[in-house]
Amino acid sequence: MKKFFDVKSINGIKTDFLSATEKTSDAEIKNFISDTFWLFVVADVESVKLAKKIETLANCLVTNIFSCLAADELKIIELEKNFGTVIILPEDKISETNFEKNKLVSEIITMSVNLIQDICSEQTALCGLDFFEIQDLMKNSGRAYIGIGEGFGENAPSKAIKNALKFPLMMDIKNTKGILVDFVGGIEDINMIEIHEAINFVEENAHEDSEILWQVNAVEEINNDLIKSLVIATKF
Repeated sequence: MKKFFDVKSINGIKTDFLSATEKTSDAEIKNFISDTFWLFVVADVESVKLAKKIETLANCLVTNIFSCLAADELKIIELEKNFGTVIILPEDKISETNFEKNKLVSEIITMSVNLIQDICSEQTALCGLDFFEIQDLMKNSGRAYIGIGEGFGENAPSKAIKNALKFPLMMDIKNTKGILVDFVGGIEDINMIEIHEAINFVEENAHEDSEILWQVNAVEEINNDLIKSLVIATKF
């Protein structure tokens, strides 16, 4: 079977895809990832060689998303040794979510892209981060786990966080040294006191030395008291 990669790059607020195979030239890959801030390499665990070549050619923040049939600790450890940052998507765990595999990967990338877009936009970031803060947290951070959650109504941020931390692909954060949290909601639905309560919950459950970065973004498209959260936990 011919293996392929979907490579996602974030150039400011512009996003592009490239499907690569073993025959894709270094020049084509370099041209695609030039001026990229954050590169996502999406592959299966049988295509490690090409993924490593792409990461080696990239001079930016790289997050590798590998799918596999089930969480194989030996394979995960091997991936950790060879890659800077690795998110593992075991298909047996994906089946426990509300996403199909391709849609889950798309949601992860979309929310990450939105995070970077919000960093670049003073109009949406109520409490923002600098991209280089994210880069310092995420670069060469080893194994990473991701959680996606939603909350409605009163204390929606805490509900969203708790659902993200219970997401089937997330691990217990008590041993993690790095956590990135992004909240997204309607401008009229975001309550900063409730946001701080949600972050306090993360701090109480994370390692005492954990670095926690968080951002709040307001968008017109979200309403009905809905708050979404994205949590990436790393540096285990």
